[in-house]
Amino acid sequence: DNTQSSAVNRYIREIGVDAIISTANYNSAVYNSTWDPLIDNADYIVLHSLVTKNTPAIDGGDVFIEDKSPNTWAFTFPQNVLKRALDKKKKMVVVSLRNPYDTANFETAPAVLCAYGFKGILNDVYAQPNIPAAISTIFGKSSPKGKLTVDIFSIYNNQTILYPFGFGITY
Repeated sequence: DNTQSSAVNRYIREIGVDAIISTANYNSAVYNSTWDPLIDNADYIVLHSLVTKNTPAIDGGDVFIEDKSPNTWAFTFPQNVLKRALDKKKKMVVVSLRNPYDTANFETAPAVLCAYGFKGILNDVYAQPNIPAAISTIFGKSSPKGKLTVDIFSIYNNQTILYPFGFGITY
């Protein structure tokens, strides 16, 4: 949402990253070709995901990224951004904002970071440290650390563990 976009923009400036930043809120959006230029013109893409509904990782079922219903935006929109970014060979990271289960939705992403918090700017302050911490890690200002406390199963095969309990990168 806009509070999350505000947190990203503000923190990128606070850590001194010199970049032209374009943000977009995809809440209830349907992905179509009007979104392509935003991806095509980007050097780097940071996709924040908060998939809490309409997702095989939570609801089970099949994976349909071509669904054009606004009711499935939470899953299908970021999937289409990822597909376009991969097709265009863009450098990209997905930030799972809420919980680690969301990472299963982005099995083909070049990098996935769990932030465990989704609140942006509220009353002109950061509501949680999670978004700034994720941005800090992405831009090399801090080191990631943490281990999964659960197994994350593939959305394509629920018998396959994509990320096992204890998985994580620290450097």
